[in-house]
Amino acid sequence: MMTRKDIIIVSSAVAGMALISMGLATSLRGHKGPDFTGRKPEEIKAYFESEAFRNMSKKDQIAVKKKAYAPIYQQREQEFIEQAKTYAKLPPRQKVVYLDRMIDKFVSDAEQKQKTASNRTQGAQTKSGDFKRAEAKASSAKKTFAPEDIRAWSEKMEPEKRAPIMALKEALRQRMKQRGIEMQ
Repeated sequence: MMTRKDIIIVSSAVAGMALISMGLATSLRGHKGPDFTGRKPEEIKAYFESEAFRNMSKKDQIAVKKKAYAPIYQQREQEFIEQAKTYAKLPPRQKVVYLDRMIDKFVSDAEQKQKTASNRTQGAQTKSGDFKRAEAKASSAKKTFAPEDIRAWSEKMEPEKRAPIMALKEALRQRMKQRGIEMQ
């Protein structure tokens, strides 16, 4: 039989463990993933495939992905700003050539993404036999930016940076239309 002292010790230990568990649960609830600074793409991908990531809420998963990809988006944004500045300085005849090169790269990248998504779908279909789930994953991979994200990005940009970018985007849109190319 347990003595009063034993009961107090056991109940204190149980209460302490409960407090520690509550503290961990509270601190982990707001957890937004690891620091991705200096991480290789393979490490980031492995984290996205981990059980820790899968166990997060969808809202937390989105926040972690935005955090992981923020440096890439910033780099791409800077590259696009530079492209817009370059385009603005070109004479009219060279602008068409410049636009065509950009469009060719967009088309090539889109085809590569589609091929990669198709390969993923085929691989998932072969492994699990669940084609609908694999197809849903592949189609969700095609969605890159929500319109509200693009709008927010352009609104926060300084007007002197935004103007050349908007001019380049419009020129690209018109040139793509001339070439009969539709991008989603």
